[in-house]
Amino acid sequence: MFNIDFKDIALKWLEPDLRLPAILDFIYSLMKPIKTTNNSFQQFRDQVNYKLLFNGQVMYLERYLNDVYDPIKRRIFISDAVRKPINYVYNKLEDKPKMYLYNQSEEQTPIYLYNRLESNGTISFWVNIPEDVTYNTIVITAQINIYKMAGKGFGFKTIPTLTPSIPEL
Repeated sequence: MFNIDFKDIALKWLEPDLRLPAILDFIYSLMKPIKTTNNSFQQFRDQVNYKLLFNGQVMYLERYLNDVYDPIKRRIFISDAVRKPINYVYNKLEDKPKMYLYNQSEEQTPIYLYNRLESNGTISFWVNIPEDVTYNTIVITAQINIYKMAGKGFGFKTIPTLTPSIPEL
């Protein structure tokens, strides 16, 4: 639909008596800017069609990130954030339920205190990227924000690159 042969159009529109090499060269030179504009339109159309292949589903988002940042080994993956219970520490004057912190030697059930980022209050999923993949955090955040669902937060985790061990003889 968008493949236009400009030389063919020029030949069809020009009367047979006027199809001299000098006139054809002149018409081809007039069509050069139109051909350049059409080529940029084709490239833009291909980029938009590629972007439309992806959406916020995990498998499509993983495919997009791997296409851009790790096209050969494809090790980038997305994992769900685990919701951790939030334990609040209050002052005595606040009259809230008491929470006791114990020493490790007292052998009580451990209580963990998390900051807001660790408690996953805003993070819905993690983007796991191997440590040897180079990326710009601002750029990859913008790319993920295009496809992720509204209201979903995310964070980045670097995962160690596994190198195959060679058995010694």
